[in-house]
Amino acid sequence: MRHRFHARQTTIRHVRSLLTIPGILGYLATVLFFYLADGLVAYGLPIVTQELGVSILTVGIILSASSLTGLLSDLAFPDLFPTKTFRFYVRLTTIFGLMTAFSLFGVPRGLIVLSIASLLWGVYFESGNFAHYSFISRVVEAKHRAATWGWLEVVKAIAYTIAPILAIVLLRLHTRVPFMAVFGFFLLSYTIFELSKKWMQNLTSDEEIEHPHTLKQELRVWRVLMKKVWHIYGFYLAIVLLDVSFWSVGILLSTELSKNTNLGNFLLPAYVVPSLFVPLLISQTGKRWDKTRTAFISAGIGSALLTLGFFFAGGWQLLAAIFIGSIFVSLALPEMNATFEELVERLGLFGGDLIGLQRSANNLSWILGPMCATLIATFIGTQNAMAVFSGLLLVVAIGAGLVVPRHIRISKKAML
Repeated sequence: MRHRFHARQTTIRHVRSLLTIPGILGYLATVLFFYLADGLVAYGLPIVTQELGVSILTVGIILSASSLTGLLSDLAFPDLFPTKTFRFYVRLTTIFGLMTAFSLFGVPRGLIVLSIASLLWGVYFESGNFAHYSFISRVVEAKHRAATWGWLEVVKAIAYTIAPILAIVLLRLHTRVPFMAVFGFFLLSYTIFELSKKWMQNLTSDEEIEHPHTLKQELRVWRVLMKKVWHIYGFYLAIVLLDVSFWSVGILLSTELSKNTNLGNFLLPAYVVPSLFVPLLISQTGKRWDKTRTAFISAGIGSALLTLGFFFAGGWQLLAAIFIGSIFVSLALPEMNATFEELVERLGLFGGDLIGLQRSANNLSWILGPMCATLIATFIGTQNAMAVFSGLLLVVAIGAGLVVPRHIRISKKAML
């Protein structure tokens, strides 16, 4: 599971008008069951892999395989399917999602089968991301787009809060049951989409959306952009790596803690729940304080609390540290995305290239993160490994606060 951090700010004044649009409501319902399915895969895959008796590092390698195909999909989809819309990507997501689920419950398990499931996982998740971008750019009016992104994040947070708890219950029945539920959730998600797609009419022409370019041109633009945004890119990378540690080593830590106390089952919910109400805090702070500085300060505070908690706390104290620390880290995420969005608007047609560069941080984190996290956990234990990643974010947040200029100068002329 990859938390693709593209949270947009949402404000209360947009909620009522947004939730009266049938097409958007239908898509949000579709996405809810998609992320419930994805959350079950994310929680269940490392557990069933470890049950084969393999090392923690092997678990990390298998998890990393998903983002390898995710990165390849990111690069290949625009060239393979340049004119396809969200309807195509939703169908593609469903096909690969069903294949992933079946490979996890319908055939005998082994390392090869689980590796294939992870590779399929990366394709369906990235296809889902393409569906989101296409849907919002084509169907949603400009005045509702920010609110729609915000509600996508809320729906994702709800699903990822429910999924770990549901996975724990289903795993007690049988280790194949969660993935049977995944199969059902994908079918339900697609059924809702088919029933509501008649309200999803294109508002934007292809000419307004397409920005054709070759892979070579894309990489050249990325190189130019990186010279301007390397500091905030590194900060964003550190935030995603912390998220990776929760959804890899954190799941294994939750399993370990649950053997002594049921509180261990709530480790991931304590991390995810703040995402449900942080958008309300953003609407209050975003107008008063500089977005970038707010992101650095809140991430620094949150990562400090997490580091102290992982090093010194246990039981309910650890859950409290995770919950409070995650509030601050969750506050940093949309603020940093807002910073990227401002740069995207300034770049015009080349804004899509900056979005691609930002998404590359997610894929890079999920290719290297699980392997690094599990390797560290092999030597110092899962809880201390989590402290390493929260400590990394603390150091990067302090460094970014010192080197990032108040105004990042970037222009379209440099891209040409």
